[in-house]
Amino acid sequence: MSLSIINQEEHDFLQGCEVIVVIGLPATGKTFTADWIQEVPCRGHSLYSSDDYIDFGYEESLYVMIRTMEADPNPRKIVEGVQGFRFLRKNVSTKAFKVDCIVITECSPETRAKRYAARDKGNIPVGFDRNLETVFKDYLAKMAASGQELPRIITVRT
Repeated sequence: MSLSIINQEEHDFLQGCEVIVVIGLPATGKTFTADWIQEVPCRGHSLYSSDDYIDFGYEESLYVMIRTMEADPNPRKIVEGVQGFRFLRKNVSTKAFKVDCIVITECSPETRAKRYAARDKGNIPVGFDRNLETVFKDYLAKMAASGQELPRIITVRT
């Protein structure tokens, strides 16, 4: 897998970011992208994968991840995973972290289906996708209503 559509200006921008959130639908390359960002333009960032907290349950996992992030003295952080959608929405009200950039991962439906099937999870749950899209739309609406500045959004195809 390789990243495309990350130009030099975006690369340079990411280097200056403190908090980056990598989101995307399941099997679109979020983990790959976050690892790449941490290794290439953003060495020194702490990486938080929301999948690492799933054992705490759907609701609690987000809060455990946020508490762990708050305890980390490193101000430079990358959050990745499907919980990133909920992290963004929750952060509008808590203002715990100033998110500088949202990186959205995308890939073709065929590639996504192959990746998902390779994980032995069956078919992609369409309702789950709609839920994530709803959470992101809710985040954007809350940001607009709050008057907070929307972070820069970079879309990458994996």
